[in-house]
Amino acid sequence: MKSYQVRVTGVIPGRYRGLLGASEAEAIEKAQTRHKTAGFPVEGHIFAVASSFTVIGSVVESDADTTHAVAMTDGQLAEIEAALRERIDYITARLSMAQRRPSPAEPLYQAHLKAARSALELVVSA
Repeated sequence: MKSYQVRVTGVIPGRYRGLLGASEAEAIEKAQTRHKTAGFPVEGHIFAVASSFTVIGSVVESDADTTHAVAMTDGQLAEIEAALRERIDYITARLSMAQRRPSPAEPLYQAHLKAARSALELVVSA
């Protein structure tokens, strides 16, 4: 059994970690399922295994929305907050452009904006 990290490239890039499987094909299939469940299309994206680790002993695959406790300094949190604010500004600008001219990317930008704002709220509240 191996634990895989799958990288997604395309219009909506992503990374899925902690996927357990007996082969790379199984891990990619699980990553595609998670990508589709998140509301993103699978078509037009390339799924590739970025890394894998052999699992020794019992391991349970984590859910897509699993949270992890991380110890960070105030300076590190401030850097993450600044990066998220820049990301929100960037996505807002892209969304504005997509709304001026009908674009199939508009729902994708809205989903990314919602996720970035949610992440910012978590960082600010920490």
